Amino acid sequence: MDRRTPRIAFPWLPAGPPNKRTLGEFHDLTLASEYKLGVAKREYGDLKEARQRFRSVFVKRANLLGKSHPDSLTAKREFVITSCALSQWENPDTKREDSRSLGRPSLFTQQSSSSRGTSADLDYRSTLGRKSTISSFLSDSDNWAAQGPVDETSAEDGQEMTLDDWTSVEQCSHNIAAEQESRIGTEHPETLDTLLSIFAVQLLVGKIREASQTMDTLLERLRRPRVQEQRLLHALQMEQKIAMICLDQNQVADGIGILSHIIHRGQQYMGDAATEPAHPELTALVNHCEEQIIAERENAESTVGRILEVYHSTAENETRQADANIYLANAVKLAIWALGSEHRKTQIAKAKSVQRYKKLVSEVEGLLRRRDLESTAEILSQGYMLLEAMFPDRDVEELRSNLEKVLDGEEQRVRTIMEAEQTKQEVEVDNGVAEGIVSNGVGDDVVSKVVETLLKFIEVENSEGM
Repeated sequence: MDRRTPRIAFPWLPAGPPNKRTLGEFHDLTLASEYKLGVAKREYGDLKEARQRFRSVFVKRANLLGKSHPDSLTAKREFVITSCALSQWENPDTKREDSRSLGRPSLFTQQSSSSRGTSADLDYRSTLGRKSTISSFLSDSDNWAAQGPVDETSAEDGQEMTLDDWTSVEQCSHNIAAEQESRIGTEHPETLDTLLSIFAVQLLVGKIREASQTMDTLLERLRRPRVQEQRLLHALQMEQKIAMICLDQNQVADGIGILSHIIHRGQQYMGDAATEPAHPELTALVNHCEEQIIAERENAESTVGRILEVYHSTAENETRQADANIYLANAVKLAIWALGSEHRKTQIAKAKSVQRYKKLVSEVEGLLRRRDLESTAEILSQGYMLLEAMFPDRDVEELRSNLEKVLDGEEQRVRTIMEAEQTKQEVEVDNGVAEGIVSNGVGDDVVSKVVETLLKFIEVENSEGM
């Protein structure tokens, strides 16, 4: 018989976790326990309590270890994530009255003007039509895919994050990631978790190009040989989170591609390790990814239609043309993969892509004539993306390589012309003749060659009965 009396029978005992009572509230073990309590509170839907715990840990760690210490940065990131889930943004670096209750001087001051984001800096939608579900995307639960949506009832009714709020969220998260990269490295799990939160925020608010770049960075780091060798399961679980965020935010083709990679890599590892003990977690992960792909294929027709609607609404905004191209490429990829090239929805998506591609070619022609080679390269990258979506069996990389050689040679010629013109202007000014530089555009022969090459690529397919 257990003769130990339950602790609750002694109400005069100090309240709180044992670590806090025996070690003090600033001890590392106490703070680690409080941090884990915040994680548990968030997973069970008590977002307000979780947010309070994360901020408390961040303030204490910042006073003890410094705001740039890796443990401080981790608590800061979780505070940011939970604030988004609550739709109650508060910059963790701003001074708060309750920080005095910690018994130590506060280290926090207003964020410097150099690190503040402004609405003019970011191409955000002015408002968001729904509350953030970022916490559900970024939960640390091992069985993340089986979780339901976060309980948002704890958020205040009718409260939404503003444009400036989201600007601050992204800027704060980028600052955290930069500190982590310099202190613990680009491949550290905490650094990658912060990049994942940035990716989720960017997609959630419609910053598609930036999100695509962040995703590419994440995947490149997760697939490095050293990361795969040291923590394969963790890397594939994080890839699954990226995939699920993509699926939720209409980047379905990207999401399916990532899920397929997880399946391939997981099966490859289990095949190589056939003589070793079973890997139930990895097996479960692979099985779930397979089920998700089957579900996406079954719903593909309606999903393609939904993505095309998003494409149309995005294309109406002149400042989001590149984002519209990304949506369209995803629709085409998904349609070809799930419905086949002859399906009506696939033909509609490809026809829109061809039309869009020709518009990009026209833009390239105008930019070349204005000698804007930097913008030309950006527009061409969007064109290559559409070509890769429409013609997955064609060698788009060869086209890219050939045109890059042409444009590199032209860039060198243009630079030589500009240097000569600059020298001529300086001589004329010295002689008292204030004439401006006469800019020569890219040669007509080069412009014609680039445009002809770009259009010929899709005309070959059309002649074969696209």
